[in-house]
Formats: sequence, C-alpha cells, structure tokens
Amino acid sequence: MSEKEKQQLVAEVNILRELKHPNIVRYYDRVIDKQKAKIFIVMEYCEGGDMGLLIKKCKKDKDPIAEEVVWKIFMQIVLALYECHHRKEGKILHRDLKPGNVFFDSKNNVKLGDFGLARVLSKDSQYACTHVGTPYYMSPEQIKESRYNEKSDIWSAGCMLYEMAALRPPFEAANQLALAVKIKGGRFDRLPSKYSEELQRVVTWMLRINPEERPTVDDLLNVPQISLRLREKRLKENYSVLKKKQEDVQRRETEIETKEKQVEKLRLAVEERKRVVESMEHHVAELKKKSVGQAAPGSSSADVTLIDTTFKENAQPNVDPRAEYNTVVAAGAATTTHNRVSRCEGDFTVVEGLAKRPGTAHVWNTLRRKEKSTEPGLARIGTHKKIWNEDVLGKLREAAK
Repeated sequence: MSEKEKQQLVAEVNILRELKHPNIVRYYDRVIDKQKAKIFIVMEYCEGGDMGLLIKKCKKDKDPIAEEVVWKIFMQIVLALYECHHRKEGKILHRDLKPGNVFFDSKNNVKLGDFGLARVLSKDSQYACTHVGTPYYMSPEQIKESRYNEKSDIWSAGCMLYEMAALRPPFEAANQLALAVKIKGGRFDRLPSKYSEELQRVVTWMLRINPEERPTVDDLLNVPQISLRLREKRLKENYSVLKKKQEDVQRRETEIETKEKQVEKLRLAVEERKRVVESMEHHVAELKKKSVGQAAPGSSSADVTLIDTTFKENAQPNVDPRAEYNTVVAAGAATTTHNRVSRCEGDFTVVEGLAKRPGTAHVWNTLRRKEKSTEPGLARIGTHKKIWNEDVLGKLREAAK
C-alpha cells in the first residue's frame, strides 16, 4: 500500500467514524496490524451488492429499471448526501459518487460508501481544490481544475440518476480528453421515452454547467416525487415505531396478568395454609383440654413435685422433656383401672416407648424405683396394647404441662 493510499484509508476511517445514518455504510471498528503494516476496517456488510452490478445486469438482460425503483434509490442517495452536506462539524464532500460506491443491504436499502476520497470542509472553507474522482462522474469545475464545493457531488449524483434510467453514463468518449470536452459542454441525450418528464427535468437541473444553477440537497428533497416518497417513508417508520410500542405494551400487559395470577395463586396458598394452621391449633387445643380432663384426681402433690424435679434435674440440652412426654400422652396411651399385676412381656405401647425417648427415660426410671416394678402402672393387657394405670398417667400428664 502506497503512502497516498494509506492517507486515503486513514481519512476514510476518520470520516466514517463520525457518520451515522441509515443510508450510509456503518463503520464499526478498525484493527491495526503493526507487524504487517496493515489496517483492517470492520464495516456494515451490504449483501445486496452495488448499483454498478445492478445496472450491468439490467443492461445484459435488456430489462430497464422501473421508474418507481429509480426514484426510491435516488431519494435514499439524496438523504445520504443531506447528512454529509449538513454536518455541524463541517460539511463532507464525497467527491467520488458513482454506481460502484452505492451499495444495497439485504432489504435493498441504499448504503452510500467508499469515502476514501472524501474531503471535510471547515465552516470557514467553502471550496476544495484537490481534483480527484472517477472521470465519468467528475463535474465540469473538477475537469477545469477549478475550485468546487458540494454542488460537485450534485453533478455526480445527477450522472448516476441518468445512468440508472439509461443504463449508461450521460457522457461517454473514447479517451479522457474527449470525455472532458463532452463534460464541459454539458450536452447529453434525453432519457428513454418510457421515463417521465419530471425525471428528465431533475436530471437536466442537476447537470447544469454552472454550479450555482444546480439544486442543493434541500431543493432535491422538495421535488414532488421525492417529497411524496419521503413522507410515505416517514409514515411507515412512525407506524413501525407505534406498532413496536403497542407490542411492548401488550407484552407488558401479558406479563402483569401472569404476575397477578401468580400473586393470586400465592394468596390462595397462604390462605389455605392459614386455615390448616388454625385447624391444627384448634385440634391441639381440644387434645389439651381432653388430656387435662382425663388426669387422675388422686394424684398427690408430692408425686408431681418428684416428677417435676426429676424433669428439671435431668433435662438434656435442646430437649424439652415436658413437650416430649406431652406428645406421647396426648396420643392417648391407656385408660382406667387401678389393679396391679406382675411383669408381662409384649409389644411396646406408647408409654413403654417413652423409656426410649431422649430426655424422658429418667421419668420412667423414677417410677420404676418408686413402685419397685419393671413396668409401673401396668393394669392389664388389652387386645392390641397394654392398658396402663390412669393414676400414673395422670401424674405424668400433670408434670408434662
């Protein structure tokens, strides 16, 4: 890469980095390979090709571009130029407008690119003097090596507009000298008859020899065929924005409805759990009342004190022997008789199982020592369980309160 090409590349990067418009090729990043002295530019991919390929294909197929399509493409080129010529930091002259630098994306939207020869004019500068560009699309002032401004881009855009309709440039010659003479003369054939007078009028207006007589981008945007399509384009864009907002609102409404259903489901679950808890509390209260009502009236205070003291002295950490035994007794271990019998073998019942529970074995052992019996309070053996003396159970219930 020559030094001049490097300078053009750096200039293009600096310009593209600041241009953000839907009809201008988007710049994303640059990667510099210092070892190989190369710079890679990451840009928007335009899979639709360029206008040069479109014109070549139509010419080969002898299938002219429809005027509707010509106006649509031209409108987007004008919008891209408007962004360049009305830049606050200083207008940008493309200086190399040609079909090969007008690209299309996957939806056939125009993307103006290749700003390698572009020039930034400061606010104090109205003209450029460097003469660059492609000869077929160079303005007369560039051919004459005179000073030029953004009206030179208007000339080049007019040449492209002509070529889209005629499928050939407005000025052709066998050599560059003859081409320069034709451009300076400003004479060209009329567009094919299938195209409207308005399109012919716009081309003629843009290809005036005198730059001052050419339209500005603002003038071109006011051309009826362009302004009408521009309004239509903006209406579609506004409709798309409104439709997107409506979809967002609907999506949020759906999310809110879903959350409301979830909240309602949780509320019902909480209420159900509350009812279960209340039912359990009521059941526990009834069991407590029943347990107190069945306590033996003959229990002595000394026996209760003995059991209570034993609970307190032998209580294990993190174990509530009262609650432990209260659970056992409330389950309903035995009924009423005061007869004493000798030790009997059989399955453990609720009261016998108490001897194996942490923190309550000492209660059982106390009763055994007091009554000198391996099974104190045993009254008789029932069908499926042993029946225990209500006097002993009453004392234990009382102590477990």
